[in-house]
Amino acid sequence: MKKSSSTTVDAYIEEQPPAAQLALKRLRAMIKKLAPEAEEGIAYQMPAYKYRGKPLIYFGAFKVHISIFPTKSPVAMYQQELAAYQTSAGTIQFAFDHHFPEDLLQKIIYLRLGDIETATEKKRTQ
Repeated sequence: MKKSSSTTVDAYIEEQPPAAQLALKRLRAMIKKLAPEAEEGIAYQMPAYKYRGKPLIYFGAFKVHISIFPTKSPVAMYQQELAAYQTSAGTIQFAFDHHFPEDLLQKIIYLRLGDIETATEKKRTQ
């Protein structure tokens, strides 16, 4: 990934190679559909979505792939369903021309929303 100086997600996507732009736009649309209340911005020089001020999911374009950063819990929880993708502790990679499945992204987003809700509720009751 080249260093991005973008301050908006639109600008970030526009500065990426054409092969990546379609995948990034599709991913962004899915995230906005699944978590419309999430705040969109730029963090760590990539598109970032936060819910109740907490990281929900980030994504970025790299040389030959897109990476999704949903934190560790979804990657661990859906390890079998993610077997077709390159993963690490909190990262999922897929090729520009491969469509990341919306149903799997939905599970990941809903798990993250639940994690954040639980942490927020726990903090409120302490």
